[in-house]
Amino acid sequence: MLNLTDSNRTFLKKIYSLSTDLNDREVLVGLTHEESRRYLALSEPMRNATPEEKNEHSELKDRHSLTRVQVLEAELYLRTENPSVH
Repeated sequence: MLNLTDSNRTFLKKIYSLSTDLNDREVLVGLTHEESRRYLALSEPMRNATPEEKNEHSELKDRHSLTRVQVLEAELYLRTENPSVH
């Protein structure tokens, strides 16, 4: 499991940001389990990040955000094209 509070976990699931990988481990959509753990570590508010870490965080955030938007678009498509499924 990722290092998340129960409330954060519930919120991330509701906004289609959290999923599981093929090994049934929690992941942020678009990222591997290891990348998800790294992203969360780099997101710590009091962290003094190096320029390289800031760049890494930005790349992981961009990949996660893009995939999350794609998941939301797919969910919207399913709801509007076939409302009887939901």
